[in-house]
Amino acid sequence: GINEKIQETFQLGFAPASWDSLSAYLRKKGYSNEDMQLAGLVIKSTKGSYYDRFRNRLMFPIIDSRDYVIAFSGRTLQKETKEAKYINSPETPIYHKRQTLYGLHVAKESIRNEKKVMIVEGEFDMISSFMHGINNVVAVKGSIVTKEDRK
Repeated sequence: GINEKIQETFQLGFAPASWDSLSAYLRKKGYSNEDMQLAGLVIKSTKGSYYDRFRNRLMFPIIDSRDYVIAFSGRTLQKETKEAKYINSPETPIYHKRQTLYGLHVAKESIRNEKKVMIVEGEFDMISSFMHGINNVVAVKGSIVTKEDRK
């Protein structure tokens, strides 16, 4: 039920069912395996080789309030699978899930105008609300939202 406008607004994509499509592409662009691992895009195996973290998944880029992609969440589209339904980027130098709200880049103006925000659990909850005209909504990325002690 996601139309093209929603796909474009949220920059939704798809990771192919390949172990190295993204990493091979990024290596051609000059990125090292270590850079890709630090960004949370690849995983280093116990044998020392690298493979793509996200495979055969609907991809949700996690975009900060300045419109930078800082992480990803990938959802399997297979009903019967032994893998996790969602796979998320790990914590990285630029991505801290407890400090991140999914959809903030789209909702920030509505939140500012309405002076309130609704917080929901996941990406599809946020997108579904947006599709129904509720634009001041964001989704948590961690299980809780915390305010860190600033000393």
